[in-house]
Amino acid sequence: MRKNLLLIVLVFSLVLFFSTSSPAQVNEYSLVPVDLEVHPCTGGGTVEVDIYINTVDNISAFVVPLYAGGTSNPVLDTALTGSLGFATTYGFNPPSIVNYMDMKIVNETGPPGDPLLFVGLSMMTAPLSAPANGLFCKMFYTVDGPGTLTFTTAVHSTGGAISMVKDDGNPGVINWPAAGEVGAFDVVREAEVAPVVNCPAYLEYFAGDIIPIDISATDGGGTAIQGIFLSSVLPGGSGGFSGTNPWVYTWNSLGVGEGLYDLIFGVYDECETTYCTTQVKIVETVGFIQIGTVTGEPCELVEVPVLLKATVEFGAFDLYIEFDPTLLYFKGVERGAGLPQGWEFFTYRQLPCPSCGCCKYKLQLLGLYDIKDAHQGVPIGVSEDYLEIAVLKFQIACDENLRRYDLNICFEFDDGICSENTFSSVDGYTLYASDNEDFFNFNDCPVQDHEVNPVINKLHFDLFAPPGTMNPEGRACGGVLVGTVIKARGDINMNHIAYDPGDLTLFSSYFIYGEDVFIINPAQQIAATDINADGHPLSLSDFILMIRIMLGDATAIPKTTPGDVSIYAETKGAETKISTNANLGAVLFVFDGEGTVSSDLKFEQGVVNGKMRVLVYMSNSDGFSGQLLTVNGVSKFSAEAVDNFGRPVQTTLVSKAIPTAFALSPNYPNPFNPTTNFSIALPVDCKVSLKIYNVAGQLVRTLVNETMSAGHHTVTWDGTNSNSEKVASGVYFYKLNAGDFSKTMKMVMTK
Repeated sequence: MRKNLLLIVLVFSLVLFFSTSSPAQVNEYSLVPVDLEVHPCTGGGTVEVDIYINTVDNISAFVVPLYAGGTSNPVLDTALTGSLGFATTYGFNPPSIVNYMDMKIVNETGPPGDPLLFVGLSMMTAPLSAPANGLFCKMFYTVDGPGTLTFTTAVHSTGGAISMVKDDGNPGVINWPAAGEVGAFDVVREAEVAPVVNCPAYLEYFAGDIIPIDISATDGGGTAIQGIFLSSVLPGGSGGFSGTNPWVYTWNSLGVGEGLYDLIFGVYDECETTYCTTQVKIVETVGFIQIGTVTGEPCELVEVPVLLKATVEFGAFDLYIEFDPTLLYFKGVERGAGLPQGWEFFTYRQLPCPSCGCCKYKLQLLGLYDIKDAHQGVPIGVSEDYLEIAVLKFQIACDENLRRYDLNICFEFDDGICSENTFSSVDGYTLYASDNEDFFNFNDCPVQDHEVNPVINKLHFDLFAPPGTMNPEGRACGGVLVGTVIKARGDINMNHIAYDPGDLTLFSSYFIYGEDVFIINPAQQIAATDINADGHPLSLSDFILMIRIMLGDATAIPKTTPGDVSIYAETKGAETKISTNANLGAVLFVFDGEGTVSSDLKFEQGVVNGKMRVLVYMSNSDGFSGQLLTVNGVSKFSAEAVDNFGRPVQTTLVSKAIPTAFALSPNYPNPFNPTTNFSIALPVDCKVSLKIYNVAGQLVRTLVNETMSAGHHTVTWDGTNSNSEKVASGVYFYKLNAGDFSKTMKMVMTK
């Protein structure tokens, strides 16, 4: 371990006293003590002692005998070095090296037990070429630990504790401290704080994954960070560090079995090591399957792959895929290039939704590697990369309003059906199902514990929808990102100014010369002609509306951007009122159980497999918002919505239970210190007052005095009065007034 050289300065400054009538006649100095610091995590260290002396006379020789002692046990470590400098009225200048200066140490060890040090400095014979009115020397001591370092003077053979010889050979006069005391200095250990280390607490990866673990550290103080190491034994695979604070530890988990593993990292400085633990969950899987994501333009034919990366052999599959047929027109399915040529059976069928108002269709893909004839089939083998096992073909709807939207194509999982989206082993005795409980319901399908013909839930369905997708959270989807160009309605000539004369000229030219007039970006320019926002560009109705907009006779239609739509459900007793904050074209509700429905909007309803399905839809192109339904008998539901252009939007359900009566529950905790909580139930919006009183009936604190909405509310008291002062322990009362309701209850505050 390297020595830490700490610069320690002992200053002997000869202070020159100047007077307007007469200059100072003697060499004087004062001692400025400075504490010494040694290495923070070793027994001792090396300290540097610098001595600065200012003089009045030109000095040719200088001798100082010193005792060096103390509990830190100093030992002279190096020879003396030094230089000459020049004093100014502002203090001593940094010395410059003078080549005719000679310094030495006489009797370095001194008598036994008495480390007397004689320091001699001498210059060339007078006369000197320049006044030597500044002297400097440097000493290094090795000390064995914290304690004291003392310097005291001895008597030299010349007759004094310190002597100087002037340039003319005569003794120089110098004032030495009384009793020969130079000073005692504390030798202390430098403060040291261990490094502070950050690493992820938990990670989850699949067996065989390359796992990056980010680690960083900050220096707590004292010595600098030196490095990092893996303290725990690597469970398997291989790993290594890259980077320099922050580091990345990359673990190749190939060959590591399923389980929880603790990886412990140590970051160290010269004194201490700090450890940080990352727990990694390794999950075994039999394969990864996903629906790819592609881009396409309105009206365009697209091909969407179904991709599989297998870690075991598969002999058959049964896949179910859903899509919106109003946005994607199904054109067929082809075998994927990654499906083995010896795979003997592959087919599909289209399954329309059976319920009224359903806007989703399903595809079933069924494959079998061997139909048990004279020819031996070839199963799907283990692969390192994703293989294309099927290609789905769709035509995107000819609607310019779909631009920049994601049209989801998802694996469909129905409740209680255990065979959907499964693969089988080659021998047919093992069924592989989804590893996600939301996809494969273990309560409905309690078959994973069979030993002879097990169902293994280790098939992973990737959530592969692209950034910005409207994919509902938790669904295994891919799909189509529509439009690689941004639609700027009215800016047909693409000069960033919509509805200018050039746009009108270019649009009118189209009707005579056709699409050849669009030469900058034809797809984007054509999209910009959808002036009336009906999804169909290049129409006369678009041209007429553009003229009206430019004449000020009509208002330009802004581009509608889908967002997160909130659907609110307020339940009071058996009745649930459902509303929304957005303008929608249709909402499909699926309720658990049967009930009754009323609405001022157009709606259809039916019951399928014990679930009530209600479709609410618009009666004109304006869409609808606000109050949607009133439902009795059921409250738990899901919702799927589209805007008034038929584009899917992501929905967030916000449920709120409304009490049927006023109530004030006992505070909790009770007794309490320092805080307690009050629960209030309000069946309607009303003015609410909640106040605290002492046993004398005096008002201590008003907690609530405002109008509150219907629902359940919690109010907290921190045990202070209206002046924010802590109240004394004892009995207190709290009183609620809400509408016509009033109630008072007791509580106890303890110390």
